[in-house]
Amino acid sequence: MHHGQAYLTREIEAVSWLLRNTVDVLQTSIRPALTGLPAAHATRCVEVLAAAVDQLVRLAETGGERPAFAALADELADVDRVEERLAAVKAPPEQQQAPAAGEGAPTRIGLDAETLEAYLREHPGGGANLRLRHLERMSGGRSKSTYALTVAGAADLPGDLVIRKDQETLLNNTSVVSEAKLLERLHRAGMKVPQPFHLESDPGRLGSPFLILERLRGTTAGEVFDPPRNERLALALAEQVGLLHSIDVGTLADDPFLVTKDVTGDQLREQLAAFRATVDEFSEPYPSVLGALEWLDEHVRDFYEEVRLVHGDLGFHNVLAEGDELTAVLDWELASLGHPARDLGYLRSTIEMMTDWDKFLDVYHASGGVRCDPYAVDFYMLFSSVWLYQHLARSGQMRLKWDARNIEYAISFAVLGPNMRYRLARQLGGVLARY
Repeated sequence: MHHGQAYLTREIEAVSWLLRNTVDVLQTSIRPALTGLPAAHATRCVEVLAAAVDQLVRLAETGGERPAFAALADELADVDRVEERLAAVKAPPEQQQAPAAGEGAPTRIGLDAETLEAYLREHPGGGANLRLRHLERMSGGRSKSTYALTVAGAADLPGDLVIRKDQETLLNNTSVVSEAKLLERLHRAGMKVPQPFHLESDPGRLGSPFLILERLRGTTAGEVFDPPRNERLALALAEQVGLLHSIDVGTLADDPFLVTKDVTGDQLREQLAAFRATVDEFSEPYPSVLGALEWLDEHVRDFYEEVRLVHGDLGFHNVLAEGDELTAVLDWELASLGHPARDLGYLRSTIEMMTDWDKFLDVYHASGGVRCDPYAVDFYMLFSSVWLYQHLARSGQMRLKWDARNIEYAISFAVLGPNMRYRLARQLGGVLARY
């Protein structure tokens, strides 16, 4: 197949997948909450989007060629196929056929309320009198599923809880199992993190490992590329990052999940080679991405002089806030022992949308943060951006391949991936001007 035609086919498949995700949300979340004319309009939207998906699928299959029917029977058979495809697109996710089992196919994992209530009654903090009053899947969460629940009559558990549950770990190889012990330590150290109450590592109980946590006040403060324009929150996060980087790593030696990574020249070269392989397989050859990889390859050095506990995915998509108050730093699945500039570099573009970078660093240093070489911050800024871009590219293509139905996956593919490339292009331009 000609390269241009192959590219067009991939793009058509991607748009079809995005539209199917949108149909799912209309069918399962929006339309049931509507009545009257809005409900009728939602139904019309589903019909139109399903038709658009079918047209795109036909274009991908035929390469844009006009269908040719030798006889009426051929055309009627084609009509039947169209109706079957339209019905499949419009069917709610629970009625859709799951992907065939096989290498790489994700497991679709939900949470059954009755099974959860029975489990909590067995828990010492729950007890026989516990009743599950409310269970709701929360928005966000692209590698874990998060549920808010309210219970009554519990022996010791608070009434408002959160369950963070493994969803698929094939794409970033993380599990809530690694978070429980670390969260306990961070909570004792006075950081604003949810207190863990119980870890269940047996996937047989509710379909996958899960962690029961304290439910803290506040809502997600922002998105990866759209932080709140609030200086107080930026400086509050600076304080939390300073506290994190002030923790004595010697006290963490007994945690088997906290490994030292991305600090030696050899570790960084190995990661960069893996990044390049992923980009070659799952991304178009954008100058910004390839240029960043080339700059990083040329400027690798050992950064082992500073090793601290780092979060690995710091941003306001992983922060809860209530007004001007930061109430929690969430999602510690990527925590490791690494250079503190890893977190600072990851954060810099976000913070500069909220306040002056030097003002952020002043609060960070006053809270126990490390004084990092600006060169190291620039290196890890590009390194973290390439890491996130290649992860989004790979995970997006794999979820498209699996036809994974989740609007968060669709957003990652359609919005976060391109935006990460735009950010990386701006960052690379700044770094090239400085060195």
